[in-house]
Amino acid sequence: MAAVTRTFRGRSAEEALRRVQEAFGDGALIVETRTEPFQVPPVEEPFEVVAVAPAGAAPDEALLRRLGFPPSLRARLSGAASEREAVRLLARRLPCRARGPLSSEGGRVLALVGPTGVGKTTTAAKLAARAALDEGARVALVTTDTYRVGAAAQLAAFAEMLRVGFHVAADAAGLRAALEAAREADLVIVDTSGRSPRARAELRAARALLAAGGRPVDVALVVAAGISRGDFADAVAAFGALRPGELIVTKLDETRRKGGLVSLVRQAGCPLSFASAGQEVPDDLEAAEPEPVAQAILGLRRFAGERE
Repeated sequence: MAAVTRTFRGRSAEEALRRVQEAFGDGALIVETRTEPFQVPPVEEPFEVVAVAPAGAAPDEALLRRLGFPPSLRARLSGAASEREAVRLLARRLPCRARGPLSSEGGRVLALVGPTGVGKTTTAAKLAARAALDEGARVALVTTDTYRVGAAAQLAAFAEMLRVGFHVAADAAGLRAALEAAREADLVIVDTSGRSPRARAELRAARALLAAGGRPVDVALVVAAGISRGDFADAVAAFGALRPGELIVTKLDETRRKGGLVSLVRQAGCPLSFASAGQEVPDDLEAAEPEPVAQAILGLRRFAGERE
């Protein structure tokens, strides 16, 4: 996090310095002192002290505003006794899925759903790589996206790179056949076509398609970090019909207002499972844990894939 600088005012120099000490503690660095020139009527607090918070101080209101935090949360975080306490306060507001393997010995099917353009296909490849390389799992990739030009070819290229199975399912019969062909896999990831939250008929068709596969399907809602609160509310309402059990947030490198992520996770109705901030497979993906995510939102660390 960048150094926190704040200006403190007082009726006297001693009062302004006392306010620095109360806010930043004994380790504050005094950058400048100023006195307002005499005016009529006189300035109530003419003495100013510009100070830099020592490492470990709670983030200030201005920084939290730039990061996109809502006013009520800005007040709580800036009022924390320390940076560490601010991280803990934020982490308690971030429901995250308990860490565990992506794959299952009995075979798990995970479908990625969400609006268009959020990076579901790349996310599918990253998840497949994590399961295959880190867990030693047998993985298969399935695409139901036969609408977007090049979608199947893109996922096929990832499958070839990762040396995992690949199948195309254009309809319910195709999905049943694909899941049957991948019955020995520990993890099958289904990359669905992007849908507009307002395309109700298409969403009903997607729900019917996943239900027709003949196997239980876990659903993850994938959204981009820069989505507006209104559009996210529409997505939650629409894709809620598919009963997502987890949230994956992508493109965290494309927004500086990461404070909005807190509202997304709490609004989703399901825990955050993964966060992504880049395009590299498999590196630019991290499993969500409350305190590391809170640190990244506050700028104390970078999300996986986030560059300067």
